[in-house]
Amino acid sequence: MAAFLTMIGSPDRLQPAAVVQQLYYANVVGVVVSGLVLVACLSTLGYIVWKYEQRRHNLLALHNLRSIVLLVALLIGIGEIGHQWLAVDRLGRVRVDCTGGTKRPELHSTQSEAFTTGQALLDADAVAWKTVTVGFGAAWLGLLVHLGVACLVRAIERRDKCGLLYAVVAAEGAQSIVRWCKFKYINDVTDTGSRAGSIPTGSSILGTPEVFLTLAGALAATTLTTIDGFTLYME
Repeated sequence: MAAFLTMIGSPDRLQPAAVVQQLYYANVVGVVVSGLVLVACLSTLGYIVWKYEQRRHNLLALHNLRSIVLLVALLIGIGEIGHQWLAVDRLGRVRVDCTGGTKRPELHSTQSEAFTTGQALLDADAVAWKTVTVGFGAAWLGLLVHLGVACLVRAIERRDKCGLLYAVVAAEGAQSIVRWCKFKYINDVTDTGSRAGSIPTGSSILGTPEVFLTLAGALAATTLTTIDGFTLYME
């Protein structure tokens, strides 16, 4: 069985299994928040489509700017899905290799993932598998949330119900907070590993896909929240 010690950093600065456990909790929180936001957005969308007729023909303020940022956020979301899928695929193949009788499987690294083996790390391996699978689900939910909120904003725009933008801002704000908390955690851990391994400080931010994609996603979510807040103010 392979123990997936970390989803961040390089093979030269492996982190303890506790890091993976905390990252698992962060992914679970992301799944819960994204799921609640998605359900709320779809419910609100269905309500306003059923309740109100289309009345407005002009666009909301900052519509074009929001569309550009949304496209960037969707690209980041696709990148997160691809990154998490690589982690799931690599960890699955390592687990199969180790189960198949390999006495000493070599160290594996795919992008920012590092793997190792050891009888004492069986529990860490189970947590690692949950971490990557939950992270994969969280990436998909994050992408669906962007699409759901975009449809909701469009419905609000067509039916001239700008007061519902408060709900949109709240939903995007929740996504932004979760992403910034996750970024702070994994960036702090990576910086700790950098100091311990005598790796130049700051190289971790752009050196690992997990940290970079989380930072980019947090910036995109915050930008969308800000744009919709200004739109609400201007409308």
